[in-house]
Amino acid sequence: MNSIKVINFGQLDHNFSQEALGIDTDIPAGQSRTITFTPENRGTIEFFCKYHFGTGMKGTLTVS
Repeated sequence: MNSIKVINFGQLDHNFSQEALGIDTDIPAGQSRTITFTPENRGTIEFFCKYHFGTGMKGTLTVS
């Protein structure tokens, strides 16, 4: 089991989503959330903000 702390330093609400792992967590403006997940394999996991995906708000995590 792994966890990541996501901090929203902005003034808009954001989201951390990863479909294959069933993650869909909102992070209100100025707050943080710790997200716990269990990856099935090592490698790269893509994630995105469902509210701002169209503006390129996405990234990757590397599980080793």
